Amino acid sequence: MYDSTCQFIAAKFGSDLAKWLLGKEIELTELKPSELSLEPIRADSLIFLESSALILHIEFQTDPDEDIPFRMADYRLRLYRRYPHKNNIAASTAILAGLVLNKDTVSKLLREDIMKESVIYQDIISKGRQEEAVKLILPLLNHFCGELTSNTISQVRGLSVEQLEQLGAALLDFQTEKDLKKWLDESV
Repeated sequence: MYDSTCQFIAAKFGSDLAKWLLGKEIELTELKPSELSLEPIRADSLIFLESSALILHIEFQTDPDEDIPFRMADYRLRLYRRYPHKNNIAASTAILAGLVLNKDTVSKLLREDIMKESVIYQDIISKGRQEEAVKLILPLLNHFCGELTSNTISQVRGLSVEQLEQLGAALLDFQTEKDLKKWLDESV
């Protein structure tokens, strides 16, 4: 299931993937894994991209494999033997991590700063912040305004983190749910 998606990403967006991994745009051409064959290469999806300065190795591995570090070292040596003039050979492994691997394995293989740049990572963090803000605000609103209706609770749950922060400051002046509803009408 993931193999075809990974292969599509590597084939269609190889340059974009390389730019994301390297942090800069670089002109690359594709090397075929068969060019390095001493024995068959077994990977879910493997791509080598070459520039005048480096070779970028991108591999998607969707099943847990304890041999990944050894395989990466083997590829590194194969690339060095085949292209000894390339003294800056970069190796990057991209893994559909959380789906099949534990946290420690992912941390060993992927740079945290790269993961943090991911829009998916940022979205997850944002949703977590919003959920935590709602958890903090709802009991305070119940304290200051009395028991809230389900409709009002739904409105509060739909607020952004910034709106929840503003609500947190404003709720100190609330005495009833009517005050909260007025604030919601004016602020949202």
